Amino acid sequence: MAGNELVPPDPDKIEQYGHLVIQALVAIVTIWATVRKALQKSEVVVKIPAPGSAEKAPVAPASGRVDAE
Repeated sequence: MAGNELVPPDPDKIEQYGHLVIQALVAIVTIWATVRKALQKSEVVVKIPAPGSAEKAPVAPASGRVDAE
C-alpha cells in the first residue's frame, strides 16, 4: 500500500493558505469595524467654559472691531 504514505506539505501551499487566512481575518475585522461605526450613536459634545475664563477674555462685538474709547 504505497499510495497511503504521508507526504510533507508543500511550503508554497502553506504560505498561500497563510496569506488567505490573514486576508480573511483582515476582511472580517474591517467589515466588523465598519458596521460597528455605522451603527454607533453620535455623541453630543457640550462645551463648558473653564472656570474664570469668561471674566478674563474680552468679548468682541459682532462686527469684529474693538473701538478704543
